[in-house]
Amino acid sequence: MPSPVPSTACPAPSWWRDSCAPLERAGGPGERLGQLDRAIEALSTVREAFAKEDVRYDEAQAGMELARLYLRKGRTAEVKRLVLQMAPVFKAKGVHAEAKKALSLFRRAVELETATPELAGQVAAYLRRAQSAPELVFHEAA
Repeated sequence: MPSPVPSTACPAPSWWRDSCAPLERAGGPGERLGQLDRAIEALSTVREAFAKEDVRYDEAQAGMELARLYLRKGRTAEVKRLVLQMAPVFKAKGVHAEAKKALSLFRRAVELETATPELAGQVAAYLRRAQSAPELVFHEAA
């Protein structure tokens, strides 16, 4: 994987797609637990690269996918650590208000220990849709 994040990062750069290939081969996050650890490793690398380059919206997307995988494995301590590491996302200028609201809802669920893989997936899916349509409103599924 190339080391630096492109300065004009797009929603899914080719190296991100390549890094997340274990997710696709697994048929989706967690479908085969043998692929899950490789997917976690790939997403961790991607999220850290975005964080290092201050590409906060993409960092949030990768972080939510990573949180979903951690929660599927019952690794709540890692989710708590991840939420703390993602704190700069909540102050970033490139992250619109509704995305920050969705991320804050997830952060609160983590603090209350009520976060689920489904909630993380909902937030991740919202972030993907809203990146090109920031007027979209986040609605937590019941």
